[in-house]
Amino acid sequence: MFLAPSGSDADACTASAPCRSLDRGYHVAHAGQVVELAGGSYGDQAISADSSKAGAASDVVFRPASGATVRLGGLDVDGAAHLELRDLTVADGWNVNQGSDHVTFRNVTSQNFYITSASNVSVLGGSIGPDLDYDNAQIRPACSGCTHSKNIVVDGVYFHDATISAGSSAHVECLQVWGTDGLTVRNSTFWNCEHHNVFFAGEGDPVKDATLENNVGGRVRSGYYSFRIAANSAGEGCQNVVLRNNSATSPISVECYNASGVQLVGNVSPLSTGQCDSRYTWSHNVWDGAKCGTTDKNAPDGFVNAATGDLHLTAGSAAIDAGDPASYPAVDAEGRARPRGAAPDAGAYEF
Repeated sequence: MFLAPSGSDADACTASAPCRSLDRGYHVAHAGQVVELAGGSYGDQAISADSSKAGAASDVVFRPASGATVRLGGLDVDGAAHLELRDLTVADGWNVNQGSDHVTFRNVTSQNFYITSASNVSVLGGSIGPDLDYDNAQIRPACSGCTHSKNIVVDGVYFHDATISAGSSAHVECLQVWGTDGLTVRNSTFWNCEHHNVFFAGEGDPVKDATLENNVGGRVRSGYYSFRIAANSAGEGCQNVVLRNNSATSPISVECYNASGVQLVGNVSPLSTGQCDSRYTWSHNVWDGAKCGTTDKNAPDGFVNAATGDLHLTAGSAAIDAGDPASYPAVDAEGRARPRGAAPDAGAYEF
């Protein structure tokens, strides 16, 4: 199928008679087909549900024509299923709204994104930001009591520059999450985030089935924590929460009213002893300021240049060969196989 900024939705979406909108292309295409976009600007777009795609075994894939640059204004996915968007720029942000299922964004550049009561959404590569007085991204339910977002993967994304204006009272993160069951954030880099890099809040529900691994948490502007799980009120708590092999320049914090299956393994960051909690499993972390488990180390982080966000390890770093030999990602944040030495390194990068 073919789209062009000069096309018409009255046409058949062929190479000689391209359509204009992504919605038309999605509805005309069959599952597994490619919708190719000619270069240019398409303005705001919305993709609506199509019942024929709901049980499909493969996705409708939108991608630019070879060598083309494609720019959208904003994009709303409104209940569509089995859909993938590749290599696009979405200037005003994208939303995956309630009821949408099996949606993938691959190497998409956008100001922000919002995933709301959607399921099986993957964000792979690309970059998110900058944004002023708003989060770079939120994953959430549509309302209090609405269906949670479920099975969300964020992998290899660069989040940057979620900041506030002078005098603003906004609470701004690069990624804020609540009301979500099944979240994986891995191999992603965060830079110049106002309050936290990632903030996963309970908001009256347990935080459950969440994994953060191989992430790089750079400068936090005015907040205190890098990666924070905050489910410390009655009715909340943490179930099956894993933070593994993350590197951060600000402390990692996990706060749970009740705790089951909480693991902190192979991380490198500052930490105070007051954040150690005997209900959690602590294994082979390198904390600058604390030792929470018998295999943890209290040592300087050994980053190349924390001030500029280069959290690779220097020669002699305490994190080298200090990771958990029984629990580590198979590759580091840059795709290098682990381990490269006698044992896996703690943190996001192998030395």
